[in-house]
Amino acid sequence: DQQECILSPSTFSYYDVAGAQYELSVPANSLAFTVCQLPVILSKSDRRALLIHFADGRSLEFKEHRVDASNSEHIFCRDGVLKKIQVFFQ
Repeated sequence: DQQECILSPSTFSYYDVAGAQYELSVPANSLAFTVCQLPVILSKSDRRALLIHFADGRSLEFKEHRVDASNSEHIFCRDGVLKKIQVFFQ
């Protein structure tokens, strides 16, 4: 819902799986939250995609709003392999 999104850029604070505190920049027209201590940023965009950012710097993009089984396991095991997830919606 558009009403859930912030209207101006903001900062989101969270604790990772190791207990370290981090801050993420959240753009306007977005919403941020965590799932199993993994930050997820939902952003209104002109495209539909899901982008997974890994702790080693790699990223993986999906055209659908679904996380594959392997990366779902990383989320729920809280093993620190993933750094954040970005979801872009129209």
